[in-house]
Amino acid sequence: LNSLEHIGMDTRIALLGAELWQRYRRQGRELGRFDSLIAATALVGYKTLVTFNLRDFPMLELRVLGRAPHEIY
Repeated sequence: LNSLEHIGMDTRIALLGAELWQRYRRQGRELGRFDSLIAATALVGYKTLVTFNLRDFPMLELRVLGRAPHEIY
């Protein structure tokens, strides 16, 4: 874990996370609030999100590296 970068929460991340959550909710897609904040953190920091849960991060503007849950094993 020492090689991982710690990124703190700030107002920009919180506001973008809320915007993402609302945007997808209006489209009929429920995102988890924490998933919205994780995505916002990656977007604000120009980071690539690494996940095994691609379906929870549908944002086209988000760079994602990962596998769908059924591809893990």
